[in-house]
Amino acid sequence: MIITTTRDSDPANQAVVGTPLADQPGKVAKTYQDELIVWLKDRFGYVAKDDADVRGYFAALAPEQQDMR
Repeated sequence: MIITTTRDSDPANQAVVGTPLADQPGKVAKTYQDELIVWLKDRFGYVAKDDADVRGYFAALAPEQQDMR
């Protein structure tokens, strides 16, 4: 899994079920918030305070550290 932007992990960007994704600009079919929280804890020992905190921490990582493969 590769999260390409913080948009991919923000639950606010989750598309509405039953509405075509093409009709929802800027929305994603799946967010990876839960997976990101676990990955950051496992890889860096980081425990986020809240949803915004986890996205901010991830965004601040160097690009090579953001590779979740």
